[in-house]
Amino acid sequence: MNKKPIVIIAGASGVGKTTIITELLADDPLKLKRVKTSTTRKSRPGAQVTDRHFLTKKKFENKIEKNEFLEHATVYKNLCGVQKADFESTYNSNNVPIFDVDIQGVRTLKKKLSKYKLLTFFIIYDSRESIKKRLLENPEKRSNLDERVTNINKEEKIGKELCKYAITNKQGNIAYAVNRIKNIIKKNGSWVR
Repeated sequence: MNKKPIVIIAGASGVGKTTIITELLADDPLKLKRVKTSTTRKSRPGAQVTDRHFLTKKKFENKIEKNEFLEHATVYKNLCGVQKADFESTYNSNNVPIFDVDIQGVRTLKKKLSKYKLLTFFIIYDSRESIKKRLLENPEKRSNLDERVTNINKEEKIGKELCKYAITNKQGNIAYAVNRIKNIIKKNGSWVR
């Protein structure tokens, strides 16, 4: 088994995965680097996105046919996934890869990366009201709000079974979740200064 871990962060839509990962990436001694993802969803207007490839559906499907993805799935009518080359580039750098995936991604990555040391985290919400409020704040997620809310309980149950650590993202206290994850990563890595 490889000694350098791979960090996988998962959770239902709106639980704050992206915010937590952004905070973790700012902690230089952890040497984390987000693995680029690919998606068929449109780029948000004005967004400066460097950690994502925006592909046409046809181009994405061509890459699937060529077996270029480490993992991929359809998530809320968009194709999403991680290309093998993006994972390998991140892993072979002097950094620890961190993934932002859904439960389908966790399941696939655990199978395909079984020879690596995986630190899997499932982020849970502190209340149904707080997650619904977060989803309503994002225009892109408002359009299929009912579907996202319906999936929360199912995803949480499966996520807690798939991931080694369940971390609560307490509304108004993102530092709580970030610090818990940092401490677990530090306990599992000799590369941390």
